[in-house]
Amino acid sequence: MATSFPTAEQDESLQRLSSAFDRSRLDAVIDAALADRRIVGTVVLVMKDGQFIYRRAAGLADRERGVLMQEDGTFRLASITKPLVSAAALRLVETGAMSLHDNVSRWPVPGV
Repeated sequence: MATSFPTAEQDESLQRLSSAFDRSRLDAVIDAALADRRIVGTVVLVMKDGQFIYRRAAGLADRERGVLMQEDGTFRLASITKPLVSAAALRLVETGAMSLHDNVSRWPVPGV
């Protein structure tokens, strides 16, 4: 499913949403990471109140071929989802929304 990003006109209307957001600071972090070769490329999207307030594709999607990163690029996440889901689950435990001792059947998966 394709995601539509804001147009330049919509970006102007989002300026009020992003008044506290420091775009230049995030740009500097991205630029430094690219310059220091800590990353080859990245896509960064920031949302506030359901609206994109910042979007940027930087660097390369394919270093060998010299292909530039695109805002709608796709990424293989592979096993990175395991620590993300674990961190989210532990956060729910911290807030009391779930317990580490809950039976997995307590959390049914829709459509399964």
